[in-house]
Amino acid sequence: MNKVILSGNVVRDAEVGDTANGSKRCAFSLAVSEKRGEKKTVNFVPIVAWGNLAEPIAKYAAKGARLLVDGELSVRAFKKTDGKKGVMTEVVVEKFEYLGKSSADETSETEEDGE
Repeated sequence: MNKVILSGNVVRDAEVGDTANGSKRCAFSLAVSEKRGEKKTVNFVPIVAWGNLAEPIAKYAAKGARLLVDGELSVRAFKKTDGKKGVMTEVVVEKFEYLGKSSADETSETEEDGE
């Protein structure tokens, strides 16, 4: 099973575009807090949404927005501009929930791919 559920704040406005084959893509990072004992850290997790989900999530993925993301972990290899191999680990969104701005109480809204 490959399942990831994260809640956090969008680090900066999402980047939306089309791939070479015409697929929509939305990418952003989510700041997710982690607490172990008394120590609190923040992880910056790369998030990507494809196809029909790219534009709806882009409307909500603005800097400071709180999102709940439900998806799968993806690890892929790629070639860097200097010719070296790189590895990218990211969460591919299957559905999400907008939780409002980090300090404001707003009504939640849910978007799901294909529904």
